[in-house]
Order: sequence, then structure tokens, then C-alpha cells
Amino acid sequence: MLNLSSTATASTRPPFQALHKRLFDVSLVLILAPLALPLLGLLALLAVLTHGRPVFFVSERMASPTHGFQMIKLRSMPGEQNDGKATGGHKMPSLGWYGRFLRRTHLDELPQLLNILKGDMSFVGPRAPLRRYVEARPDLYGAVLQARPGLTGLATVVYRKTEGRLLARSRSAEENDQVYLRRCVPRKAQLDRIYVAHQSLATDLRIIAATVFPHIRPIAKCAQRRGPAPRADHAHLLARAPMGSQLGLYAAEFAGGSILITGAGGSIGSEICRKLARCHPRELILLEQSELALHQICQELTEIWPQMTVMPILGSVTDSALLEELFESRNVDVVLHAAAYKHVPLLEDNLRPALHNNVRGTVRLAKAARKARVARFVLISSDKAVRPKSRMGASKRLSEIVLQDMATRSGATCFSIVRFGNVLGSSGSVVPRFEAQIAAGGPVTVTDPHISRYLMTVSEAVDLVLTTTKTAQNGDINVLTMGPPVRIATLAERMIRSAGKTPQARGRRRDGIAITYVGLRPGEKLSEELSLSGALHPTPHPRIHRAPDPCPTEIEVATLLRQLDQALKNRCDAEAAAVIDQWATGPVNTTAEHRHERKA
Repeated sequence: MLNLSSTATASTRPPFQALHKRLFDVSLVLILAPLALPLLGLLALLAVLTHGRPVFFVSERMASPTHGFQMIKLRSMPGEQNDGKATGGHKMPSLGWYGRFLRRTHLDELPQLLNILKGDMSFVGPRAPLRRYVEARPDLYGAVLQARPGLTGLATVVYRKTEGRLLARSRSAEENDQVYLRRCVPRKAQLDRIYVAHQSLATDLRIIAATVFPHIRPIAKCAQRRGPAPRADHAHLLARAPMGSQLGLYAAEFAGGSILITGAGGSIGSEICRKLARCHPRELILLEQSELALHQICQELTEIWPQMTVMPILGSVTDSALLEELFESRNVDVVLHAAAYKHVPLLEDNLRPALHNNVRGTVRLAKAARKARVARFVLISSDKAVRPKSRMGASKRLSEIVLQDMATRSGATCFSIVRFGNVLGSSGSVVPRFEAQIAAGGPVTVTDPHISRYLMTVSEAVDLVLTTTKTAQNGDINVLTMGPPVRIATLAERMIRSAGKTPQARGRRRDGIAITYVGLRPGEKLSEELSLSGALHPTPHPRIHRAPDPCPTEIEVATLLRQLDQALKNRCDAEAAAVIDQWATGPVNTTAEHRHERKA
């Protein structure tokens, strides 16, 4: 029997205690004060003589994903030019001799001793980012800002020279900002996450020594420690403004709760885990049938949040005995069901495994959750479930139908569905394939010149999925809307240009990458839909709508499941295909449209 009563963490070394670190910070400020105050007065006088007042520059920085503070610095540029953007260090042409001196020596940060004394910052920690950087890359900064921001840090020491060289090439503050966000932020975030996972008093002392004496390299070994690599950012491919973090909208829904995530090692499941870890749940239960994927996400979570309870369970949602044991031993509050087979061409040739995992697995998991009186159950579906052409889409539509039916007899559990389009960069998706083809020199293969898809980043999709838990009613199908669909050919062109190449019809130029059209694959549609009727009803969130899609009657759904079970028992693809033809792509009893609404 699987022991579900014990918790699992990958890190057993006690973390650097916050109280000890705070005492260290305050003591060091008091020791440095007799020297720092006269020096600060002299620098302030030089500032007045050089470029007038004001002497100090105050900018809002983020101490956590949702809370900011006012960070104080000596103004190194005259007037209002020093606006807090990434500026390229001491090599900016607009800096005078005084500003270059402050930047080169980092004495412009001397007033931050007051921030340390107030408790906004520490001597060592991740560099406090601007709000716009956190909103642009919540996937990176969510983990980094688990520690109090620092005056210096591992990323500051290791990446100092490289950052200066990158920013010095830019011709404007706006270009600096873009370069910093695209090139510097992911690498510095990786180093900061290593520090958060391994912080200690000894590490802090080494970082301070490396900051004061740059030629000393005692910190190099710490920088080489293994840490989770930064995930690629594909938001720029959407050619629209990224959606800011929605953490404040749903954090309270998961705080202190026990959350079960199925498919926890997948692209969506793993991002759900990262987002939920920032909500301070009581425990995260990770159910995944891939050993490698489960190991990777569990290791990442326990390194970044060593005090959080993480329970990895290697298994499948089709294992009824495992599910029964799990729900009996753990007081689960919320189930987020992301586990599914999803690769369209592959499932065209593997119909029965698709139906067994995606439909039968959903039924067994939902019944076990209802029996355990779980408060909320969320099924993550796909826009491919709307009038499906593929067997993958059909399996997701059948999953929606059985969950809508179960909502009519939900008991204490609120069942809801979230439907959305393609996620950029997810495993098996078009973006990694295009990246590999571009790296090989082309050609980039697109199925059809007119094929289009609804696209969003994994961070945006998961933020909205978790936001639905606050507003979704029993039986709702929530649809995430992220603007108009994007032509895949246009996406390929953007990726080629992002790689510094030129999209070519036949690849004639030396830097050209050809785009070739190979025809639609089995199960593919030219475009996807978001609801059966085309209608979408508004919800309190502008990017979340409700699809009023009908559901068969209880008797019809029972017939569906009986036919499905018989087809799987007989191992007959023809019978399984007949179930799809009748229930997933055929007519639906529209008179039952609203019968799943929650009873008063």
C-alpha cells in the first residue's frame, strides 16, 4: 500500500531563519552608521553642487508579487532623467562625472541602509524589481520574491559585468528596458532562485565579501549549484500587451488549503503548482504518471519553498483504488484536473487509450472527489472540444459532458470546466518545433497558410484558470478569451525574425528561413471555436466568459458511459468511434441547457 500519511520534501537542511537574518541586518547597519552618515552627507553636498536638487531619488520596488515599497537612492542624473529604468550602469552618456562615480562605486545605493533598517530590504537577497518587470514576468519573479529583497545578492555579483555590457549597447532608456527584460531578467532570476533555495549566513557573508572586493571569487561555487532553469518567454510572439499577474484575485481561495493537481508534471499542471505555491496552501498533492516529470516539479517546488508540504504521488487518474486511498487519507479541499492525453495526431491512432484516460479517468476522479465532499473540482478542457474533428477533442467533449451531468448531483462539490486555446511553448506544441527547425536552418513547416489558433502564455492561462475558482458556479463552462486568433504562418514569421533571420518563400537569401506548407494533419481544423452556439456570457472578469453549452439528459449520459465501457471492454475501436460520432460530434439535447445550474 502507498503511504499517503507522510509528507515529502526534497530539502532537509534548515533554512536561514528570518529572525537571525533580521538581527544580522540591523546589527550591520548600526556598525556602519558612524561611517555611512558623514559619507552620505558629503555625497549629498556634491550632488547639490553638481546637478542641484532633489538629492535623493525614490522609486517603487516590489518586496513581494503583490506589495511594493519606496526604495531610496542618491540621484545620479540631473533633473527627472533618472526615472528608475534599466540604464546601462556607469557608461550612460547622460551621466556626468559625479553620476559615473556613484554608479561605478555603487555609492548611489548608500541611502538604502534606511530601507534595511525599516525592514523593507536585507543586505543580501534578490534585487528588488520594478512593478512592471514583475507584471511582465510573474512566472520568474513569483519564486524570486519569496525572500526579502537585498542591497546586493548572488545575481548582482555574478551577473554585474555581463549586464553592464548588454545594456551599454542600447541607444535609449526604452531599448534598455526591453533588453533588460528579455536578456537579463531570466538569468538573474535563475541565480536569485538558487540563492533563495540555499540561503545561509555563510552564503550571505561570501556575497558581501564578493561585493566589496569584486576580484575575490568565493561565490562562484554557489552560482554553479544546480537550480531550475528559467523557462523560455514566448509572450513577445503574441504581439500584444501581456496580462498582469492575477495572484491577488485568487490567492485567498487557496491559502491554507489542501490542493490536488492531476497531471502535475505537464506544462499546465507544473505552472499551476508554481502559482499555487505562492498562495501559501497547507499542502500540494501532485498526481502524475510520468516519473521524470513528477521528480522535476517536486524537486523545483521543494527547493524554492522548503517549508511547504509537497506530496508527490506516482499514478494515474484511472486507478480507482489509488484515488479512493488518496481521498480517504487526505482532507482535500480543491481538485484541479489537468491530466489528459492531448497530442492530436498521436491520439488519432490511439482512440481507446485517449477515451480511457481522458473520459474514464475524469469520471473516476470526479466520483471520488464527490464522495470525499471536496469543495471544488475544476476540469481543464480545450477549445478543441467544441464540434471536435479530432479524437482528442472528442475525448475532451465527452469529459465535459460527464462533468456537466455530475454537476446535477454534485452534493457538496462545485464542479466547473475551463476551456481555452493553445498554450505557447507547451510540450509537443508548435513553438518548440519551430524553434528546432529554425535552429537547424529550416524549413519551418506549417500545415496550411490559413490555419489559426487562439494563443496565450502558460502563465496567463493558469492565472485565469485559478481565477475562475472564485466566481465559477456549479456546472459552468468558463471560456478564457485572449483576443483574436493568430495565424500560425504569422507566428512562424515572428519566430524567424526573433532569431535574427528573414522568412523566405523559398529560402533564397543567406539569412533566409523557408516556410513550407505540408497540409493539415489528421484531426486538425483550420480554426477553433469557443462555444457550441457561438454565444459567450460575461463574468466579473473581462477575460473570462461563460459558454451556455447544453448537456444531454441524465439517462442519455448513463447510456453514453455504458456504451463507452462496453467498447473499451471489447477493445473495439469501431464501437469507440461510434460513441464519439453519437455523443461528441452529434446533436445534443438543448432543452437541458440550464438544468445544471446550482440549486438555491
